[in-house]
Amino acid sequence: MKKHSTTFAIAGFSHETVTFWPGLTDLEEFERLTLHDQEVIEKRRGTNTPVGGFIDVCEREGIELLPVVDVEVEASATVSDRTYNFYLDKIREKIEKNACKMDGVLLALHGAMVTEGHFNPELDMIRALKELPGKEIPLGVVFDLHGNLDPAVLNYTDIVCGYHSSPHLDMNETGKRAVRLLIDSLKGKIKPVSVMAKPGIVVPSVFSAATVSPAKELMERKIFWEKHTHILDISVFFGFAWSDVPQIGMSVVAITDNRLEIAEEAAEDIASLAMEKRDALTGRGKFSYYGVSEGVKLAMDKAVKARRPIMILDHADRINDTTFVLEELILRDAQKSAAPGTPPGFITAPVAMIFIYSHQIFGIGVCISVQIHVDMCIDQTGYNGFSRHIDDFPIRWDRNIIFSPYSGYYAIFKYNSALLYRFSAGYVYESGAG
Repeated sequence: MKKHSTTFAIAGFSHETVTFWPGLTDLEEFERLTLHDQEVIEKRRGTNTPVGGFIDVCEREGIELLPVVDVEVEASATVSDRTYNFYLDKIREKIEKNACKMDGVLLALHGAMVTEGHFNPELDMIRALKELPGKEIPLGVVFDLHGNLDPAVLNYTDIVCGYHSSPHLDMNETGKRAVRLLIDSLKGKIKPVSVMAKPGIVVPSVFSAATVSPAKELMERKIFWEKHTHILDISVFFGFAWSDVPQIGMSVVAITDNRLEIAEEAAEDIASLAMEKRDALTGRGKFSYYGVSEGVKLAMDKAVKARRPIMILDHADRINDTTFVLEELILRDAQKSAAPGTPPGFITAPVAMIFIYSHQIFGIGVCISVQIHVDMCIDQTGYNGFSRHIDDFPIRWDRNIIFSPYSGYYAIFKYNSALLYRFSAGYVYESGAG
């Protein structure tokens, strides 16, 4: 009789939902990026993604993979129910069809997805998969560090792991952590028990950088607890403030080897530390950040004597189409007051670039007047600029074109997963850029 090989289904369905963003993110936005079936393995193997981590460990361990789907769409408006149901049905049907040979399921989710009819769609998805008829299949899930997790997630999962870094540098490693724990659990080497603590803090993303205080202190406390003999894994989730849902906010998940009391102690300790640092984590009191007008003025004042560049960061996380900082810079005539050689600012303005291209406005020193705006901008801002260093050369014009309204090094064209910088001295090409 042929020995049964271990089989894991793998799938990814990730979206960071900004519930304040008008409209819907529909299926077409996902499908243009989606990998299906075997394509998941071929294109995610070795990548810095959770699914890449799943694949790397499973192939090394000789585990048979049943790839379903993998897609991640950048933060945007509420996901349509049509989209959610499409991917849920696809994942559920494939797992149900192969349930007899399935030993485990690995999911890469975000934790901050919201759909038209679901405040907590990822919990609903996990529950639906866990409650499929037939044998109960072990389930390991990876969430983004910015997930808004519901404690009920632990009722339907065997393993929950989150990224440790922000910016997210350890997505592959997080996938590997989840797989290793699930494998060890199936082999009987460990008996994972999990606890979640939620301190009741909503953290703006700017304060979740894992290597900078105050988040740094929480991650250091996590590392301290992970040295404990019985601790298997700890994840600190900072939540996503721009997703207005009941489960919003920070959470700490601690996993131990059958030692519930230690998991509780570790999770509550880190959550208590977060409460101690809640002013710093939420930008209150002396930790406050600046409004647009105040921040721009302060930056300009500092720039007069600064020996290093002064950067202005508008960190509502997903400001996307707003031009409030640009308007303030123009009102204060920031370009004239800047020192010679000051780097330009860059904003996304595909309509402006399409206008330039369609009207064949090329050549060094050509003057243009262009409206910099998009649908979400309340007070649209017009600006007169000079088209410097733009020559007539073939390029694929799409929504990813980036345009700078300031004089100087003028345009960055993003295409074919590469960046082509056009400077007066020539081209600089970066393959595989952002």
